[in-house]
Amino acid sequence: MVEDFTLTKVTRNGQITLPAAVRRAANIEEGDLIKVVVEGDTIRLSPQKLIDK
Repeated sequence: MVEDFTLTKVTRNGQITLPAAVRRAANIEEGDLIKVVVEGDTIRLSPQKLIDK
């Protein structure tokens, strides 16, 4: 289980690294798309899976 929170730094290019434990818990793999939603002073990240048609 992932702790309640994890700190990560923002790089000069505006990038962050999701720790391995977070990626495993959310089943995020290299190349996956992440939906980013800003709600006031909160940023919510949600993994998105593409469905082939």
